[in-house]
Amino acid sequence: MHDAQRWLDGIIEDIPNIRKEMLDDCRTMKTYGKAKQYARQFQIDFEGNYKATAEEQAQS
Repeated sequence: MHDAQRWLDGIIEDIPNIRKEMLDDCRTMKTYGKAKQYARQFQIDFEGNYKATAEEQAQS
């Protein structure tokens, strides 16, 4: 369990760097549309169904 906590803490600390790398990748795309499509693939879509709990929606 300690290893999992250390792994999650590392990911949380790296979030600003990951975001910067994603934006840098977007800037290398040839068109605005391709950059926008690339960025959208990282968004989570909960399908507008909020009747389930957050955990149930994440599993779906």
